[in-house]
Amino acid sequence: MIEWLGIAYEFAKDLKDALQWEEQEKSVDRDWLDKSGFAKQMAASGIDLYWSRPDNIATRELDGWPVVLELDRGKRVRYRLVRYDGTTLIGKPAKSA
Repeated sequence: MIEWLGIAYEFAKDLKDALQWEEQEKSVDRDWLDKSGFAKQMAASGIDLYWSRPDNIATRELDGWPVVLELDRGKRVRYRLVRYDGTTLIGKPAKSA
């Protein structure tokens, strides 16, 4: 019985590690948003994008502007999109007219 618990624990631990996503910063600029199609994809999803200084992010999140992440499903990495000066891309659903 103890052996089975050990096997189950190892399996669950390996599964947890396999499902875990790593978060990294990706340095981008305004041209990248357009050339990669990321801005167009977000607009099609109804998301408005905005750049925020790092010291304002917590307040912006309280106002409904979470940090936008680009997902690399193959590598299981979530990228925070950051400019050279540390400003970070945030977004929120566009207001309906």
